[in-house]
Amino acid sequence: MFSDYFLKGKIIAKDRDTICLDRSYSFDELILNDEKIQLIMENTVDFLKNKDIFEKHNIPFKRGIILEGPPGNGKTLIGKILASTGLFTFMWITSRDFGGFNSVERVKEMYNLGNKLAPTIIFWEDIDLIISDRTSNKDTTILGELLNQLDGLNTISGIITIATTNVSEVLDKALSHRPNRFDVRIHIDNPDHSTRMKMLSKFMEDMVLSEDIKLDIVAEKSNGFSGACMKELVLEAKKIAILDSSFNASGKIIIKKGCIEQSIEKTKKITETAKPVGFL
Repeated sequence: MFSDYFLKGKIIAKDRDTICLDRSYSFDELILNDEKIQLIMENTVDFLKNKDIFEKHNIPFKRGIILEGPPGNGKTLIGKILASTGLFTFMWITSRDFGGFNSVERVKEMYNLGNKLAPTIIFWEDIDLIISDRTSNKDTTILGELLNQLDGLNTISGIITIATTNVSEVLDKALSHRPNRFDVRIHIDNPDHSTRMKMLSKFMEDMVLSEDIKLDIVAEKSNGFSGACMKELVLEAKKIAILDSSFNASGKIIIKKGCIEQSIEKTKKITETAKPVGFL
């Protein structure tokens, strides 16, 4: 019990091991439309501010959020940003956490610890790899215990459960379509034209663009790219420019139209053969 106190406000993995992120992340890095960012803020950071009001009116002080959508669009980044705020104890859960361990006890332990160290975010990354619906042949004991923790007899308080998934349709309806378990579903799709423009401006802010490059045309040609692919597009253009020794007098990289065109084609080929793992 005494040792658990020192985990409060930390980022925790299985067996109470603490995690150190490679750096601190902020909401300034999250390039989504304003409505999505506002929805995330309202149900996490801003949610904490209403604790006294919830308790005064006997409303359970908890939240459940599903972040769904194709890979490479910032779901993992959102977790890193929330973990970096220092406002919560943050428990990062992946499919690896259930190997060789009693699954039911693992889930119980997580939520018991989350209650002790509240306010807590329990972040289930790629929950579809851990829990599936009851029509599959997979073990459903984790699903049953999670349902029990979310709205069973042992009431949780001060816990925000966030689950990410690329394929929300495989989740059991009792989990994904039941009020009081997951209250909010936020779909994060591939970026639209205006968001791709923002990404290009952000990712290329330290470079010099030749006058014949029009970002709106680049955004149009990258239609269908995920956020991760947009970042890859820019990184590939930088590599091509460096190999061409394309620098100005100040040492900044000069991106020419040919670099961008080659990069778009290379990135398209990548998307045809592999799915991006994460927008980091």
